[in-house]
Amino acid sequence: MKELLNEISQAERQAEQIRMNAAEEARGMVKSVEEACAISARQSQRAARDAASRLVEEARVCARDEIHQLSVEKSAQRELMRQLAQRRIPKTAAALVERIVGHGDR
Repeated sequence: MKELLNEISQAERQAEQIRMNAAEEARGMVKSVEEACAISARQSQRAARDAASRLVEEARVCARDEIHQLSVEKSAQRELMRQLAQRRIPKTAAALVERIVGHGDR
């Protein structure tokens, strides 16, 4: 009977040791998973920042291109207006001279 009690006691000690080992192993697994999650979260944040930076740079490039295009268009419009005004100078000058000469005898 004493031998049976010793075996039971021994089995209980082994079971307790197995439980303690399993708990330690589980803590190690949890720690590993937490570390992996933290690494993954940092990588995801970095990827999100990189993607946002790319989008901002693409928007800058588009804005620069649009500003350049508008500048070219406005420059062409100004040149056209200058040319039209340049063509009217002789006629306008003639009209002013005629007006001055025509009213000069008053």
